[in-house]
Amino acid sequence: MKKSILFLLLFSIAGLGAFAQQSDGDEFFTKPDYKQIEKATKNASSPYYFPKLMQRYEAADSTLTLEEKRHLYYGFVFQPQYRGVDTPKLNDNLAASLAKQQFSKEDYNLILTQADEILKDDPFSLRALEAQLFVYAQEDNVKGYITNVIKKKIVFDAIISSGEGVSKKDPFYVIRVGHEYDLLGYFGYRFGGENKILKQGNYLSVANNKYGISGLYFNIEPVFKYMGKH
Repeated sequence: MKKSILFLLLFSIAGLGAFAQQSDGDEFFTKPDYKQIEKATKNASSPYYFPKLMQRYEAADSTLTLEEKRHLYYGFVFQPQYRGVDTPKLNDNLAASLAKQQFSKEDYNLILTQADEILKDDPFSLRALEAQLFVYAQEDNVKGYITNVIKKKIVFDAIISSGEGVSKKDPFYVIRVGHEYDLLGYFGYRFGGENKILKQGNYLSVANNKYGISGLYFNIEPVFKYMGKH
């Protein structure tokens, strides 16, 4: 029952269109094939060549297919700039700036600067994109707002195409631990306080919610590999 509820929630947020573009046409959720993604994103003649996908992402190209979104997001782990660890100081600074009750022009500029710093390290940070959306909305920056809405959807579509997230056997696949918490916020959930480290991922408990979801499972295999090498 809980799986069905979350399934409907995913559809209500992302829409049926993104899932209809699945390559196999039969499964709504498909875990990333990292070997295939690495090969495709490193091949300059492939439609999934990473530099081209990244260029389209930065341009907020809304025509990216779901497979292109998946190769972009999961293919990032094979790029030299990928770092599998989060930057708590940058995120904490941004959180402190957003915690104010009132904002000045200088505050907005600082938030944009702090979010940019995070995005240089993690171009798929939903929290940084959301922070910029907040500022763009206050300043009536329509172009910036639309750009970030598209970018957020690209990241979100890639992640939720990977699994249901409510069982250990069918987790969401993410490339940074921070994306786990970002996804909770995107769903409108609050962290329940329990974080279990599993064989290839994490389990995060969720505070009481109307859907009755007790927690979500995440696979963070690229993070473990990165930490093992560094």
